[in-house]
Formats: sequence, C-alpha cells, structure tokens
Amino acid sequence: MSDFKDLKNSMIISCLGTASIGVFLWFTPAKPLTNWIIAASIGGIISAESIINSAEKGCKKKISGFEKEIENLTKNLKLERDLISRQNGELTNKNSQLANSALAYNNLYQEKEQLKVSLATLTEELENYRLQIKSLQVANGETATEIMQDSFQEFQSGLYALTGSLMKRYPNLNKDWEGLKSELDNYIKLFAAKVSTIISQTNAKDLIEMSLAMQHEVISIGAMLKIKAYKSVISYLTREFQDVIFRDEHEAIIQELNTTWQTKNQEIATTYHQNFEAIQQEFNQVAQNVITGYQEDFKSIVDEGMSQAEQIEELQKHILWLQKRLDETSKPHRFPAAVEQSRVGNAIIDYYYRAGIVLDAIDWDDSETGYKLMFHVGRNGSRFISADILNTNDAPQKLKEVSGAINIPEFKLNTRGGHMVLEVQTRHPKKKDVTKEEIDALWIGAKKFESYVRRWERVRITAGSTGGKSPTAKNLALAIMKSRQGKGEIRLYDPQHGSKKDYWDMPKAGTSHEDNVQGMRELCKLLDDRTKAKSNHPFILYIFDEIDSTIAKYRSDGYAVKDLVVYSLSQGSHQDLGVIYIGQSADANTVPGMSHSQWNNAVQLHIGSNAGIWLDKATTITTEDKNRLLEKYRKIQEFCDRMNEELGLDVYTDAAAYRFALAVPLTGIPQFIQLPPFDTYDYNEIMSTNTYNLSITNINESCSVTATEQVLSTKIQCPECGSENFKLNGKTQGRNPIQKYQCKDCKHNYKASDLIN
Repeated sequence: MSDFKDLKNSMIISCLGTASIGVFLWFTPAKPLTNWIIAASIGGIISAESIINSAEKGCKKKISGFEKEIENLTKNLKLERDLISRQNGELTNKNSQLANSALAYNNLYQEKEQLKVSLATLTEELENYRLQIKSLQVANGETATEIMQDSFQEFQSGLYALTGSLMKRYPNLNKDWEGLKSELDNYIKLFAAKVSTIISQTNAKDLIEMSLAMQHEVISIGAMLKIKAYKSVISYLTREFQDVIFRDEHEAIIQELNTTWQTKNQEIATTYHQNFEAIQQEFNQVAQNVITGYQEDFKSIVDEGMSQAEQIEELQKHILWLQKRLDETSKPHRFPAAVEQSRVGNAIIDYYYRAGIVLDAIDWDDSETGYKLMFHVGRNGSRFISADILNTNDAPQKLKEVSGAINIPEFKLNTRGGHMVLEVQTRHPKKKDVTKEEIDALWIGAKKFESYVRRWERVRITAGSTGGKSPTAKNLALAIMKSRQGKGEIRLYDPQHGSKKDYWDMPKAGTSHEDNVQGMRELCKLLDDRTKAKSNHPFILYIFDEIDSTIAKYRSDGYAVKDLVVYSLSQGSHQDLGVIYIGQSADANTVPGMSHSQWNNAVQLHIGSNAGIWLDKATTITTEDKNRLLEKYRKIQEFCDRMNEELGLDVYTDAAAYRFALAVPLTGIPQFIQLPPFDTYDYNEIMSTNTYNLSITNINESCSVTATEQVLSTKIQCPECGSENFKLNGKTQGRNPIQKYQCKDCKHNYKASDLIN
C-alpha cells in the first residue's frame, strides 16, 4: 500500500510544481497562460486522486484473490509431495524389476546374435540353392525351347513331304491338296509367331510351360492334318474301287464259265460221235469199195494231222522261250563287274524290285568321298516314281546299312538327264590346310594389334583356365599406355597374387577380392569427383583380375559388386578413366546378377574357345554374320593348332605360341585378332616415358587427385659416345619386336637395355 501513497504524493508534488510555474508566469508577459496552468494542476490533482483510489481498491481485491489462490496451491503442493513419495517407492520397485529385465535382455541379445550367424549361413545356402535352381530352370527352359523348335521343324518338313508325295500320287485330288496346303500354311505362320513369342520369354518357368504347350499343340495339329490327308486318299480309293471285281468274285465267274463250257463241249462231242457212227454205217452200207479209198484218204489226213501236231508243239516251245525272254527283259538292268559299287547298286535294285519298283542301272561315278550310283526309273508303266517315293519311310537308313555309308544316302532327281542319283559317302574329305595368306585375310595380325587396340578404354577379357588372360591383359594395358606415351598410371588388382598363375611383373594396388571391391569403389568415387571438378585430369587405367569370382563372392552382401561394374562401364569414358575386367566366362548369364546387355558398354575380348562360346550365345548379330564368324573361327582354330603342333609350342606355357581372340567392339561387326606373344611390352620401358607424377590421397576420405608435370631424372646416353642426342629407330622384325634407339651424333643403334643411366 505504501507504493500507492508514494505515487499519490508524487502526483501532488508534480501538480503543485505546475501551479508554482503558473504563479510565476503571472508576473511575466505570458500571463494569459497562468489560469490554464493552475486549472490544469488542480484538475490533475483531483483526477490523480480518483484514479489512484480506484486502482488501490482493485489491487486490494486482487491481493485477496491471490492469497486464497496461494492457500489452495499450498494444499495441492502437500498432496503432490505425498504422491511423489508414493511414486518414489514404486520407482524403487521398478528399478529392481528393470535390473532383472536387463539381465534377461542380455541373454536374449546373445541368443539373437547366435541366430543372426545361423541366419546368415542359411541365407547363403538358400542363395546357392536359388542360383542352382535358376540355372536348372534356364537349362530346362533352353532344352524345352529346342525340343519345341525341333517339333515345329519336323511338323513343317513332315507335312510338306507328305502333301508333296500325295499330290504326285493322286493328282485328281488337287482341290483337297490346295485346301490342306492353305490350312498348313496358316498353321505354320501362326506357330512361327508363337515360337518367336516363346523364345523372347526371359522367365525360365514361363518358357518351359509355354514350350511344352506349344509342342503339344504342334503334335496335335500335325496328327490332325495327316488324318485329313489320309482321309481324302481313302475316300478317293473307296470311290475308285466301287465298280472293281474282286479276286474271289473273278475266280467264281471263271469257274462258272469253265463248268458251262465243259457241259456244252460234252454235248457237242456226244452229238459228233452219234453223227459219226451214222455216217460210218451209211458209208458201209452204200459202198464197200469206197473203204479202201477212204482208208487211204484217212491215212493221208492222219499223216497231215501228225505233221501239224509237231508244228504246234514247236510253236508251244517257242512261246515258252519268248515268255522266258519276256520275264528276263522285265527284270531291272543290273550293274556289271564284281566291285563294291556294283555289289551295293545291285543290292539296292533287288530291294526296290521286291517293293514293286524297277530301278535300271545306268552307271556309277567315283568321287573324293565315295561314289554316285545312277538309275533309270522309266520302266514302271504309267506309275510315276519320284525321289520322295524312293526316300519314303526308313529307306535311307536301310540304304546306309546296305552300303556301309557314313552319310544317310537319299535319292535325288537329275533334272537334266531325268534319272535318279544316289550319293554314297564312304570316307571323309581330306582336310585342306589353310595357308598363312588365307588366315591373314581372316584376322587382324599381331603386327596391327597395337594400332587396333590403342583407343580402347573399357574392356572385358575372358578365357578359360590357363587361357592366357593375364598376359593378354598386360599386353593390352601397356599397348594402350604406349599410345599415350606412358602418360598416366596403371592400377592393377590381382586376387591371385603369389599363386603359380601369377604372371604379372608390374606394381599391384591390391592383392585380394576385398581389394578388388575397394578398387571398384575407388574408381566409381573418382568418377563422381571428376564429374564435379572439371579440369584436365590425368589418365588412369584400372585392371581387375578374377572379376567373376569377386562378383560371386559378394553377391549377397549389403551392396552388389556388379552395380559398381555397370556404373564404371557406363561412365568411365567421360572422365578419361580406363578399366579392364578379366574373367573366365564368355557367357555373361553365368556371372551372378550380370547379363549380356550390361557388358555392351565395354569392348569384349574372348580368347580361344571362349570366342566360339560367345558366338553360340550371341543375339546382337545376324544369323548370317554369326555363321560367317563361326566358319572363320573353325579355320583360325585349326590353323593355330596346326602351327603350334608343327613348331612344338604349348599354347598354355610357351610365350610365342599362336593365339587368337574375338574382339567385340562397341559398334560394328566383331573381328578376330592374332594375339602378340606374352611379354611383348615391357612395363618399365613403356612407363619410363611417363611425364606425370600422380599423388592420390585416401580415396575413402577425399579422393582428391593432383597431378604435377615433371620430367623424370632418367638420362639416356649413347653407350658409344655418351651423347644424350638420340631418336627412336623403329622395331626389330619377328614375333617379339623390341624398341631401338639411334644416336644422332655417332649413328650407333642400341636397345633400351644398353642405355647408360
């Protein structure tokens, strides 16, 4: 309350001070203002008194309310303290329970860790089983597709052969054959479209189901069409034979005619004898003297009859002889001489003669691989004998057994002579060795290897075990660096470090599969950093060996190694970074998680037999190009095998052995190239011209790359005169060229090994 009194006193003093100013102004020229100031002072005192009193009353009311509220809060605080005391007791009990729960949690955590280990083991086993199942599904899918395609091909060839044969045998049914052929063409178009759809499937399960369904449909439709064809033939033959007299009926008619003829003949004979006796009696009675003349006449008649009987007998013998000649001439003409061609040809003639077909021997013609038999088929009456009739059913297989041929002989019509030709192959053609000049036209020679590969930056190399992957990769890497005058750096990661197959003789950045993964991470991080910081970055060539095994080893981890591979292949060329991946499988589908399309951003180099594997699975080239490349592959493989055998070179161990690879560029048709000998390029010699000193910090921290250009301290001096004035002087001839130098002062030629440092 003292505050209100102090405020009131302050207001009174202020108003009195204002009034004093008014009194003072009374005696000044501002006298008119004196009344206003004094009045204002008095009004201020009155209003201040009123305001302060009302405020004091309101304050007293609020104080009373606050006191009541404090009293209530005091009571509530006591209740809260009692509640907190009870809760402290409960909290103590809960702390003891929590300690027990923590112990139980620790036990559960240990069990959880054990379960994690078991789960990881089971997950790895499950993934292995999944891969096995997937590979089996893929293999079964491919097998089902091949069987389905074989069924489709057999459907086409079988029905076309059947309709062609029936059209020639029964030309009167052309309308039926045209309808059947039209229906067959429609089914073939439909099945061809379905086959294309099925082949394009990627899911193995769907591929198997669709292939089996398609195969069932092809077999069912083929059987239905064959039934239609045979039904038309049977209907035609039924109509044709309606008016024909069967053999039993014919024999019955003949028997009936014979019986009738015998009866009539007997009646005629009886009548003749009766008339003869009457005439004889009449002659005996008329004239006895006529008997002698009659006997003489009769004797002459008998003699004449005997002469005619002998003539008839001779005629019968001549008829039998002619009949025998006719039988002989109706038989097929046979091959003369007792040689193999004659024996086989006559056996074939006998085989078809038993089947009611006449094959007349014309001649035989020897060839490099066997002989050809020629037959005439014109002596089969009105029946037309085609090549399809002679090759029907299992006839070609029986001809193979009879002739002992290594092929399946089939008759072919010679359109020029109108005769049938049967080619019998009894031996394989002699292989003609491919010459060096022919091979040079099929591949890119080793001399052009460097100029062909110098622009490569992203490469995939594959070969079987001990197929020369590492030495080839080394030659390739150093050829690429040589085209850049050694400017840059090679970072090699070799998980097989220290093994008996370690052919690398150059520095290594990593020696394990873990280092492989770390190196790929480093490469991808370097790609990102160079994308953000645009500048003239130095060239770095990464080499990752055993990449297939690395991808397989880490396929179930938290990250996929194959994603690092795909990213590096798609982005590497933008930032002057190169990468060489080395593996065994030419079929990308066998590498976990990888596909053929993901390797299309890299030049592919498939060594030796891997070239044939890639071509067999290739889908990015036409069938014509594939067949042409496969033919080249066979010739090149035979040439390399022959040359290595003649020179006594082991393709697995001898550096100078003949080797080749199929190069699949980013664009264009694949090319075969001859691989240079192992160690054609020397690491120290190539990299000694390097004018870059690269300092690279920890890639996991900042991956910052700095490059300072400096000339190496290596001094090249002539071993004769000591001059440092020299020039490059080409390469030596042969399969292992060596760089030479020439002193410009004394004109002495020397190799890098002769230099004085």
